[in-house]
Amino acid sequence: MSRLRAACAAVVVSLALPIAAAVPASAHATLISSSPADGAVLAAPPSELTLTFNEPVAPLVLKLVTPDGRTDVLQASRARDAALVIPVHARLPEGTHLLSWRVISLDGHPVGGTIVFSVGAPGAAPPSLADSSDTAVLFALWVCKLVLYAGLFAGAGGSFFVTWLDRGSVERSRSIMIALILGLGATPLAVGLQGADALGLPLRGLASAAVWRAGLETSFGLTAIAAALALFGGLFALEAPSRHVARTLSLAALLMVGGALALSGHASSASPQWLTRPSVFIHVLAVAFWLGSLIPLAASMRDRGGGNRALAIFSRAIPYVLAALLVSGLILAVIQVAQLPMLLATAYGRILCAKLAFVALLLIVAAWNRFRLTPAIAAGAERERRQLRLAICIELAIALIILGLVAAWRFTPPPRALLLAAAKPALLHIHTPRAMADVTFEPGHAGVVRMDIAILTGDFAALEAKEVQLTLEDAATGIEPISRPAAKGPDAVWRVEGFLIPHGGRWNVRVDILVNDFEKITLEDAIALRAR
Repeated sequence: MSRLRAACAAVVVSLALPIAAAVPASAHATLISSSPADGAVLAAPPSELTLTFNEPVAPLVLKLVTPDGRTDVLQASRARDAALVIPVHARLPEGTHLLSWRVISLDGHPVGGTIVFSVGAPGAAPPSLADSSDTAVLFALWVCKLVLYAGLFAGAGGSFFVTWLDRGSVERSRSIMIALILGLGATPLAVGLQGADALGLPLRGLASAAVWRAGLETSFGLTAIAAALALFGGLFALEAPSRHVARTLSLAALLMVGGALALSGHASSASPQWLTRPSVFIHVLAVAFWLGSLIPLAASMRDRGGGNRALAIFSRAIPYVLAALLVSGLILAVIQVAQLPMLLATAYGRILCAKLAFVALLLIVAAWNRFRLTPAIAAGAERERRQLRLAICIELAIALIILGLVAAWRFTPPPRALLLAAAKPALLHIHTPRAMADVTFEPGHAGVVRMDIAILTGDFAALEAKEVQLTLEDAATGIEPISRPAAKGPDAVWRVEGFLIPHGGRWNVRVDILVNDFEKITLEDAIALRAR
């Protein structure tokens, strides 16, 4: 088998390798409901607290702030499908409590929030806990991710290139080896920083074993292990005693790069995973093959006639690699962005737009190299060799910017996750001595909304009613009262279907409960609803 045929076979095998089946999940965990519900008033203290998410999560920090301002760290919790059940061993005092939670989602990113509930009569809310994200930790994590990506793509990809397409000089292997070593140095540090971010600790938290354990227990822990294996494989391939061993190790390293980045992250954890994980795998392999070729090709242009064979093979193979890169990238972008307007309306979408702009610039430079410089070099032109070396350096600089943008995605939830969060219901609890009502708006934003109304007496007993009517009013913007009768469902919950809320903002809500022909109870309060 010729070198070109062998190299192409290796790339085809790599791009066709499937990722192991994974559990379906949504990108970025979102709290769907809680018990007690946010804003609920309970007649008696609860024996347990429940947080239900759209996907399974792992708890990081759970804290309960009592009415007197005391903070209790809740250590014991158990998973029940996509819910966390937190036992409450001590009897909670009357007043308003805060449950502060921080969990890790399937995509390896920490998510947090606070639930407010009251026992007995509501009281003044205790001071909430501030967001504990540390800017220094986030910046250091971004740098480590950037160095790790560079090590995987330029290092492991470069090792594959020189062992399969170009048994390069010592100088070319040394540059690739440096990239691999830097990637190996960044990998464990990224694990520790991932743990510090997950627990909301500053850089000095790296001195704690719990931080490193938390980092390894996230989905990024598996990515870090696979990345380390890929980087070691690339290093050993450069020092292998025979070409056969070198090629086997470098191919395994290249495949491991694809597997590593398909194990965690926004894209790989999005549904449907039968499509997203293989797409990430193929996308990563294509990037590694492309970027991994740049350093050895640039180094080979220093020697008269050097690298011509490898350049010709690369020139013939790269169109197929780019096709795989673009198709897989398009699939991932469509899944993650979900709606075209979200491209400019979200930080994730704006980073994607910037990335696409630099990718387009990279493709222009690559096209100039392939169609203008490569034929001239094949014909023996020496001036074009120097131009190609400069153009490849430009490609490397653009690629580094793109990797920096990709690393920034770690801190921005994708539009897909934001749309899921926007669909989260909003709850209004109205409580008077005579009666109480829990009004659930689903979704909790402007548009066509379904509203469920659960009614009880003021002392939490069942309340039988003949009719229930719901009225919304926004006097600040001049919108007069909009009233709709509610229909009682088989679950004893009164329901209003298809209620159109024209815009977000603060709405006055009135629930009229007709108990009998002679008694009517009116409950009123206000709720802030999100815009679309």
